[in-house]
Amino acid sequence: MPELPEAETVRRQLEPQIVGARVVQTWARLPRITQPSVEEFVQTLCGARIVGANRRGKQLYFPLENGSNLLVHLGMTGRLHVEDATSELGADTLHKHIHGVLRFENGRQLVFTDPRTFGALGVARELPFLQAMGPEPIDDDFDEAALARKLATRTVKIKAAILDQKLVAGLGNIYADEVCFLSGVHPATRACDVGPRKLRLLVFAHEAGAGTRHRRARRDLERWRLSGHLRSVRRIHSARLWQHWRAVPQLRGAHRARRARPRQKRAVISFLPALPETSEASCSARAVKVEARLRTSKAMLLISVIEMFSCGI
Repeated sequence: MPELPEAETVRRQLEPQIVGARVVQTWARLPRITQPSVEEFVQTLCGARIVGANRRGKQLYFPLENGSNLLVHLGMTGRLHVEDATSELGADTLHKHIHGVLRFENGRQLVFTDPRTFGALGVARELPFLQAMGPEPIDDDFDEAALARKLATRTVKIKAAILDQKLVAGLGNIYADEVCFLSGVHPATRACDVGPRKLRLLVFAHEAGAGTRHRRARRDLERWRLSGHLRSVRRIHSARLWQHWRAVPQLRGAHRARRARPRQKRAVISFLPALPETSEASCSARAVKVEARLRTSKAMLLISVIEMFSCGI
């Protein structure tokens, strides 16, 4: 689910590929996620040149040479990527999850894919959301004291308060949970009931959580550029963990010791009822009866299974 760090990674990845490119053909599929309409979206973008790649919170916007802006919100499963133009633009030739394509004069195209269709495409000249959104945790001028004062006056749950984009821009459900976990605050606690010390931890966790993901995304993006091809973040992080494991002898020693340790035999659990302490003869007689009952139950179970197969069940 893309949030602030993921949206910034997408922006940095697209900036060198689309800034300066001129759109020669545009296509959109769904009217309900294309604003203000598919016709106006196509008409505004055709012939326009992209002059920038910006982001505010989770909202991506690309200024155009004609004074308008291309707006893209990734939603839950949205994805933006640049590829070579290989087919005609149309609902019959493109994949069903592709909902927008901008084809450039250099033979490349910007593709918007969204299986869940929670994202959005649009064009607009005015961007009122820029003034309505609050500060971002990764900003250099992020005011921790002002955020703590605002949180102290809220009566809603603390998670709902930090999800308010007018208070803090860019945080979503995942990072809101991480912020609450890092600060040790229950998400259902009212914001005004959080003490000053917890508030300071909560504000610090904003910058620590989102900032760490943002810096990691920047490092991964630089590795992508240096390697010459795209690699998944999971593969990079797995390689990093493998390097740490090889570099620390204590980890390898503990791993070998755990593998060489003999396995303990599990205790056998008996489901038979406990017999009272009586003479040896009575115990043996009861054991014979129990064994006969078990054999009878097994035979009945086997007969039931055979009847089921014979009846075709």
